[in-house]
Amino acid sequence: GPALLPLIQPIMAQDFDREQQYKRRRVPPGRSDPVARTCACTPAAGLVRCSRTRIAQPAHGCAALYSSILHVVLTQVLLFYRYFSKPPRAWPAGAPVPAALKPVALATWFETTCTRLELTGKIRVGPEGMNVTVAGSAANATALQHLLARHDSLADLRLEDDPARMLAFFKPSPGCAHVFDGLSVKIVDEISPLGIPRYTPLAWREPAVGSDIGNHVEAKGPRPDTITARGADGDVSVCGNAGADTLVGISESTDAAIPAKACTTTEAAASTKDSTDATPPTPEACPSTCQVPPGLPASVQGDPASASTPVDYVSPAEFHALLQSGPDAGIAVLDTRNYYESMLGRFEGAVCPPIRKFSTLPAWLQAQADRFAGKTLLTYCTGGIRCEKAAPYAGEALAGKARRVVALDGGIHNYLAWVDAERAAGRNTPCMFAGSNYVFDARQSLSLRDGPDSVISSCRFCGTPSHSLIKCGGASCHLILVACAACQADKAVRFCCEDCRVRTANKRKLVHCACERARMQLLAADGVRVPGS
Repeated sequence: GPALLPLIQPIMAQDFDREQQYKRRRVPPGRSDPVARTCACTPAAGLVRCSRTRIAQPAHGCAALYSSILHVVLTQVLLFYRYFSKPPRAWPAGAPVPAALKPVALATWFETTCTRLELTGKIRVGPEGMNVTVAGSAANATALQHLLARHDSLADLRLEDDPARMLAFFKPSPGCAHVFDGLSVKIVDEISPLGIPRYTPLAWREPAVGSDIGNHVEAKGPRPDTITARGADGDVSVCGNAGADTLVGISESTDAAIPAKACTTTEAAASTKDSTDATPPTPEACPSTCQVPPGLPASVQGDPASASTPVDYVSPAEFHALLQSGPDAGIAVLDTRNYYESMLGRFEGAVCPPIRKFSTLPAWLQAQADRFAGKTLLTYCTGGIRCEKAAPYAGEALAGKARRVVALDGGIHNYLAWVDAERAAGRNTPCMFAGSNYVFDARQSLSLRDGPDSVISSCRFCGTPSHSLIKCGGASCHLILVACAACQADKAVRFCCEDCRVRTANKRKLVHCACERARMQLLAADGVRVPGS
C-alpha cells in the first residue's frame, strides 16, 4: 500500500540506476571496436598464443609456443547463449520470472563472477536470454562453466550429466583474455538483434508432442554453494547464485507474444559494430522514412494461428550430408551472417545477402521469398544464436513456399570441430566450409585445427590471398577490409575507397561512402528498400 512506497522507492531507484548503467554505450558514438590487439602473454605466464590468427604478437611472445603445444590449451574462449522461452523453457510458461534471471540480477551476476575469475569478453543479457563470449585461463573458464551449469539460468539443462553436450553448449576454443579489451556487460532488448523486439517464433509458443516444455528438472547431485578458481591473488570462491535473492530488476520479461514489425532503419546507419552490441530502435522510435517490409508473416503480426514451414535443427554430420546432396536434391543454403563475415568463409553454394546488420535479414527474406520456393533451405551462422531466430522466421516468412527450413546446430564453430574430430579419427572427411569463420574478437577468424583447407578472401590492396583484417581509416566508416601482412606492415592508413580518403583528408564526414552505396545498390536489386540509399 501507500505506506510502503517510501520503503520501496529507494530500492526501485537503485535498480533503475543499475539497469541504466548496463545500457550505456560501450564505445563513443562514431567509433567501433578494433579488429586487432597486442597480446601480452609470454611463455613464462604458461599461456598459449591468443589465437591461431592475426593478433599482433611480441617478438618473443607466446606465438613461438603455439605450434608445439597446439593441443595443450591453457587458455580458452567460451561462446554460448540461451533463449529462455525456447523449449525446454528456463521456467514454466505463465510463472513469474525467477529473481536470478531478471536482467539486472543476471548482468550483475555475470559482471561479479567474471571479474573474480579474471575473464574478459562481451556479455549481453535481456528479457529473452543471454549471449556470452568470454576469455581467460582454461581453469577459470572451466570454473565458469560449472558455476553456470548450477545457476538458475542453465540448471534445468543438466549439462554436467553429459560432458559432450556441455562441450557443445559452451563451445571452447583457443584464445586468451587479450582477445578482448576488457569485460563488457550490457542489458539489451535483443541478445542477437533481428530487428523485431520480442519476436517469439511459433515453435516456441506451443509445446510439441513429447516436448519437455515447462517441465523443470532439478540438477542431479549436490549443488555446492561455491566453486573455487585460481585468481592473481590466490584462490577465489564464487557463489553459484550470488546476489540472486537480493536483487530485484524492474525490467520484467513477458511470456505473451507482443505484435511487432520489422524495422529496416538500422541499415541506413549501419556500422561494423558486432551484432551483439547493436540495439535497434523500436518501431515507435523509427523515423517516418522507415518502411515495414511488405507481407510480413502473420506470426510477426501476432497471429498465433498462422502457418510455418517445418523447421529442424540438425547436427554437423546431418548438415554435412544435406550439403552433399546438393542443388539437384532441391537444397538451397543461406548464410544468415553479415557480408563481411561471409567474405572470409562460407559453405559451398551458399547465398550470402549483402547485409551489414542482422536486423536487415527479415526484409531481405521477405523480398527474396520466391527464390526458395519448393526448396529445403539450410541456414547457418557463427555459433548458432542467429539461426535460433532466423530459421523459424524464415519458416514463417516462407510458409507455403519452402518445403523445409534446416538450421545448423552450434553453427560453423561446431561444424569445424566435427570435421576436426572426423579427421583425428582417421576419416578423410571433406570440409564443405571454405575459408575461415569470422569471430567478433581480436582473433578475427577461426578455421580447422591445421588451418583452412582454402583461403577464399584476398587483400583489398594487392590481391594476395589473405584473411587478415583491418578497418577503413575513413572518418565514421569502419568498414572491415581484408589486408595481407605485407600491406599492413607499412603502417599506412588504409581506406576502403577514394571517397573515404578524400573526405578524411578534408576532415569531412560522409553518410555513405562509395563502397557502402554499392552494397546498398545490391540490396535494392534484391528488392530491399534502404532509407537514404
